[in-house]
Amino acid sequence: MMKEHSIDETTIKKIVGHSGAMTLTERVYTHLDVQVLIDAINKIVGDIP
Repeated sequence: MMKEHSIDETTIKKIVGHSGAMTLTERVYTHLDVQVLIDAINKIVGDIP
């Protein structure tokens, strides 16, 4: 469902808590803003009837 909304893989991993599956680059150099995570979740929740 997240892919259908064009949510990038790093954001998906962060939302579902799969930090172990994140690459070294994602863990060290990628700092996601909380608003990015909120927006991604709102895209998904908006589709739930």
